[in-house]
Amino acid sequence: MRVAATIRRAGPGDYEAICELADLMDAPQREALPERFRKPAGSVRLRDRTEKLMRDPDTFLAVAELDGRFVGVANCGLVRMGDFPQKHPITSLLVRGLVVRPELRRKGIATALVEKAVEWARARGATEAQANVYDFNRPAAAFFASLGLKPLSHRLIRRFDT
Repeated sequence: MRVAATIRRAGPGDYEAICELADLMDAPQREALPERFRKPAGSVRLRDRTEKLMRDPDTFLAVAELDGRFVGVANCGLVRMGDFPQKHPITSLLVRGLVVRPELRRKGIATALVEKAVEWARARGATEAQANVYDFNRPAAAFFASLGLKPLSHRLIRRFDT
């Protein structure tokens, strides 16, 4: 059953809700990749950096509200690939972070957040959308695939012994 959440650009008064939702997004990463992610001693997002993103003309930081409750957040931005001899100049929407409260997933809220971000990005000249998804996060990969995103590359890593 789809729900009709209100999607709007985030403002300074949304900082606490953004942090609460960001912690929900970060938890699976901390669990799956503890050598890479940790729980901060303080806030999960820095207030000054978050408020800077809110003001950045190349960032779409949005919240989803349902019945007066914050239920989702999207952090997206424009990425511009320069005009090089071997490459076409491309402006992409990059979904940097997306989360919906677990009990409200699969109800159209994440889709609405991404659709609003795509609308915003297209108005600024973007011609594609991108998202980075960790290999362990199969639900996120399936979600983005359902929106038509396809693999472009595969990032490889090798940790050095310490």
